[in-house]
Amino acid sequence: MVKSLWNYRSFVWGGIRRDLQLRYFGSVLGIAWLVIQPAGLIAVYFLIFTAVFPNRTLGNVGNYGAFLCAGLIPWLMFSEIIQRGHTCFLENAALIRHSSFPRILLPLTTTLSAMLNFSILFVIYLAVLALIGQRLSLHLIALLPLILLLGGLAFSATVALALVNVYARDISQAVPFGLQLLFWLTPIVYPQSAMPASLARFLDWNPLSGVIGGMQRAIVSNQWPEWQRLAYPTLFLALALLLSRAVYRRVAPTLADEL
Repeated sequence: MVKSLWNYRSFVWGGIRRDLQLRYFGSVLGIAWLVIQPAGLIAVYFLIFTAVFPNRTLGNVGNYGAFLCAGLIPWLMFSEIIQRGHTCFLENAALIRHSSFPRILLPLTTTLSAMLNFSILFVIYLAVLALIGQRLSLHLIALLPLILLLGGLAFSATVALALVNVYARDISQAVPFGLQLLFWLTPIVYPQSAMPASLARFLDWNPLSGVIGGMQRAIVSNQWPEWQRLAYPTLFLALALLLSRAVYRRVAPTLADEL
């Protein structure tokens, strides 16, 4: 895949640039939507969990607004990759039928585009924290491998879902429900430490828990992620990539015929 990415780098970069143009250029507010949409969602959750459930679910997280953003922004990246990527083969059916290129580049382009978008949003978020006096530290260095790990998890899921979606269109109906379920099973709007011990252990089976929790620790608590908790999501990613590769190699030769 790395070789394909390098050989077709113009194709990938062109896809990312075209995606940005379609999303932002031509609209009145343009790239401001990159901030407006997440900000609205963050405001809703902040109001609910500070005004309605202020003591029951928050635990001791310090600045809850910073905690919420540190979890919700990476989740939005993960969610967007899957939501937009699981239909990439169907949406590019004509391109697949009439052009010769590695099909894996389509979900990869979607993944890189979303990661670029939300990396910009993350930089804006960190700048706002600095302006309001939130102490930031060298622990932010840990964000880079965490973002790559999260992007890898989203990419592996997207490849599998996009391939299955070609043969079973029910996937498009199941993805929104699955993401909603996964959202509440990931400690994003609540700290995992505030959960009962049995539920907290159950949440550890979610590979996103350790990754997003690590981001929250690095940004809000100025602490390194709990590296031992990242062993499981890293292993999960390795297995998911192997599975996605096996599925891709099996169905790629007949993909154009099915479309």
